[in-house]
Amino acid sequence: MPSIDELLPLVAEPREDLAAEYKGWLNLAETNHKAVLAKAAIAIANHGGGYIIIGMRDDRAQLVSVSRPDEIPATAQDTVNAAIQRFATPGFIVRSTSSPIPRPASSIP
Repeated sequence: MPSIDELLPLVAEPREDLAAEYKGWLNLAETNHKAVLAKAAIAIANHGGGYIIIGMRDDRAQLVSVSRPDEIPATAQDTVNAAIQRFATPGFIVRSTSSPIPRPASSIP
């Protein structure tokens, strides 16, 4: 599991690069949101690993943290991996956390 020292800069000073992908809140009960997550995870895995941070939005070329809407349930690691397995061939497993930072992050090996 990544340490707080590794994750905190991802939300404190967010900027996308080949190892960090930022997404708005995803409802993994919806197929299109599963596909968005899987596409990002595949790209990060192809790069050699990195992070997907959920709960950010582009606001005039700046990434801004937004609170999880009530209608989007908290996401468990099994749900994240099931979404990726549905679209990735071959499948792979990611590590997912929602703490100790205020945004969920998935670590792609």
